[in-house]
Amino acid sequence: MRKYAWLLPLALLVLLALFLWQNNRSALVPRSSSAPDGEAAATRSTNVPSPSVPGKPDGDPEPEATTQAEAAPAETSARFLGPPLDGPVPKPIKVLPFGEELTRSASADEDIQVIDGMLGHFRKHFSENPIGANWEITAALTGANPKRIGYINADHPAINKQGELCDRWGRPFWFHSDSGTEMNIISLGPDGTLDTKDDIRLYEPDSSF
Repeated sequence: MRKYAWLLPLALLVLLALFLWQNNRSALVPRSSSAPDGEAAATRSTNVPSPSVPGKPDGDPEPEATTQAEAAPAETSARFLGPPLDGPVPKPIKVLPFGEELTRSASADEDIQVIDGMLGHFRKHFSENPIGANWEITAALTGANPKRIGYINADHPAINKQGELCDRWGRPFWFHSDSGTEMNIISLGPDGTLDTKDDIRLYEPDSSF
């Protein structure tokens, strides 16, 4: 046994040498400085260029989408004009002085002439008459039109609570459109009945038809 006792120290020396060699080898290999998988993936995704759009320079921001309401041109024809169905008539930007003339008018005939003047100026602005029932025409004359021009104030005494333009007996006028540029204005007169002798009209209908 004593003859082999020297092998134990030799084995220990060999193991120590292997341990030191392994440590020196690890020190010589550079450590990886890569980011964690999640960070690396995020870095790669931010560095990928966006696909190019033909005819569009790179880097330009995407234009905002245009809605159909924004793209559609504003309608200015009086034919497509309608008073608001809910709420009051929009406040006009400008009011012409026909309401004052109507207040100063001394007879039913003069009343109708003043209203015809309103419609004449309306045609100058929109190339045709407003259309519809009395309250629709009155709304157009008080500012419910594309240019928001008022020809009479909405609170004028001749306009009733239903928004109708009335004669001096408090009855709504009858508006009869003979064409896009001709409008007969009719007051039922004192008896309040249409087609009687006391009716007051802008002009008499053509009896040749």
